[in-house]
Amino acid sequence: MNKLWVIITLVIAALGLSTLIVVGGDMVKGYDPKANAASGADVGTPWQIDQVAEGRTRVAGLVLALPGQPQTGDGTLADVLRLWPDKTQVAVVASPDEVGALEAFIDPAMLGFVGGKLVLSLQMDPLRIADFKRRAAKVDFMESTTRKFTLSTDDLEAAKTAPIVAAAFVPQAQLDADTVIGRFGQPAQRLPGSGDSEHLLYPEQGVDVVIAPKGRDLIQYVAPARFNELRAPLVAAQAASAAAAASSSAPLSGASPATR
Repeated sequence: MNKLWVIITLVIAALGLSTLIVVGGDMVKGYDPKANAASGADVGTPWQIDQVAEGRTRVAGLVLALPGQPQTGDGTLADVLRLWPDKTQVAVVASPDEVGALEAFIDPAMLGFVGGKLVLSLQMDPLRIADFKRRAAKVDFMESTTRKFTLSTDDLEAAKTAPIVAAAFVPQAQLDADTVIGRFGQPAQRLPGSGDSEHLLYPEQGVDVVIAPKGRDLIQYVAPARFNELRAPLVAAQAASAAAAASSSAPLSGASPATR
């Protein structure tokens, strides 16, 4: 399974949200400064994306790496633990038939005045990940047979150099297209998602905003050079849906004009 899509499905399924708020303009309805007090770390807002060297970006105070390339400066698990020392859980998330992915969960995470939950995908050798699972301090079920293997103290120390390759933020804010466009600008492309959800795509920033009126909104971040890994499954799904619709509406072979 595409690791970026592992983030999408597992974040939405596993993380519960508290009371929704609505962000509009510079006002926040229902915003409680005490309940959403900042952690003290200035990590910017969800729509603050800074371009850095080598085609990478900085979001939530963290630099997103390109897989296979060394990471330097504010882009490792150690930096995550520095920003959120008491709110971070590090675990391997895996189904029974896969090695799994190493991820850091921050709950709650304050990005500016917007509260939510942040999941970071970390790059790690599969053999090391398998060892982390075997020595896990705790194992929890997430969705169906998917499990979360919390790292032991020793393995957490060993994982601190792991680069961050993707991020997913589940905001408490209830999003809509106008709000997203007001913050991120006009998307380069809009594609339908599952159910009644919609993806607003920003390839130059490496951002995919998922608006789900009846579900949980999601903002995904990758280095811009990797953006096609987010877009390609959406385009393929749209093409398959169109092909299925065309097939179902096509006349039956051999049918007479009167029955067509």
